[in-house]
Amino acid sequence: MFEELKVSTTTLVGVCESTFDIGVIFNEIKIEGDITKLKCNNKEKTKDKEVVCKTFYNQITIHFKDNVNIKLFNNGKFQISGVKDREISCKKLQDILDYIQDIKGSTLINPVKYKGVYIFKNKIIKPYKDGYICDNLIKNDKVLIENNVCEEFDLMKDFLIQKNHQDKQKKLYDCFGRNIGKVIYHMVRKNKNLCIKNAVYIKREELRYDIIKSSKYNLKTGELEIVLYEQEPCEIDSQVKLYFSCCSQTPTIKEIKEANTNYNIKLKLEKEEFFDREDFCTLLEEKDINFIYDPSKYPGVKLSLLETKITIFRTGSILFSKKNEDVKIEDVLQELKILFQERNFIKKKEKIENKETNISIWDLL
Repeated sequence: MFEELKVSTTTLVGVCESTFDIGVIFNEIKIEGDITKLKCNNKEKTKDKEVVCKTFYNQITIHFKDNVNIKLFNNGKFQISGVKDREISCKKLQDILDYIQDIKGSTLINPVKYKGVYIFKNKIIKPYKDGYICDNLIKNDKVLIENNVCEEFDLMKDFLIQKNHQDKQKKLYDCFGRNIGKVIYHMVRKNKNLCIKNAVYIKREELRYDIIKSSKYNLKTGELEIVLYEQEPCEIDSQVKLYFSCCSQTPTIKEIKEANTNYNIKLKLEKEEFFDREDFCTLLEEKDINFIYDPSKYPGVKLSLLETKITIFRTGSILFSKKNEDVKIEDVLQELKILFQERNFIKKKEKIENKETNISIWDLL
């Protein structure tokens, strides 16, 4: 009765561990390679032009040569339609995510200085290209640089020092959060802890201080050595350009699943045979099965079985669109087969002889 069942296309949906700035992606992504077109909001962009199109809010659609489309939404969700090979399409998505991770937009800002560092919206800025970029952040009123809590360094103006030591060493940072040196503690007693709370520092020579635990008895407990690396300018006088990423974080794929799978199959018909749609609709009415059929608008009979949309054409071609992963396409096919066995819907075309040429009408089809 049927020829081989084939998967035509699949739609995949999922979510990334990041949100997206689709406006920046639309402006910066290049139309090259397999990418043929971009759509974002009410704009459509090809390699040659940009035009106004139907509005699609909160998403960007990336079109590819193989008719696969990838939609990225502001909230980190995505959709891949036109999938014929899942592995290839997933790699295409990953390539896009890797590509846009490096895309950056820019805006003009007026940074402020807070606790010794320049910040914008609770994030520390640092030099990047011809402007700046946000890197570390202020959290709960604490300055975090490289995941280290930092505080202003009393011995050197405009420098910050790591609050906790590592093997009796602390990192030094400048006003952009750049590591510009370190502080080494040479302690008399070999304790694990520094024991420098309320200590007094007396300058002995350039970048070297004695650590006095008790000023009353002038008790020296160790020495502090400052090591500085090569320094760069660390001042901002006016408005600056700030670059920002179009991803809130690394856009790792968190979840992906099939949302819709389209199949096609064909009835085994001879050249002179066709599927009688009108007779099939009569059966559907008798079975009280909902359907849509209006040949003046669309040539196929549309119905649903087991949560699967089915379209049947005069040629015997049948399309299935399945959204529920729990439903097996074989079960849907079996239900349809039961309907087809109710009566014979395969009819022969009427043979009308052309007296002048002596050919039948279906030879002209």
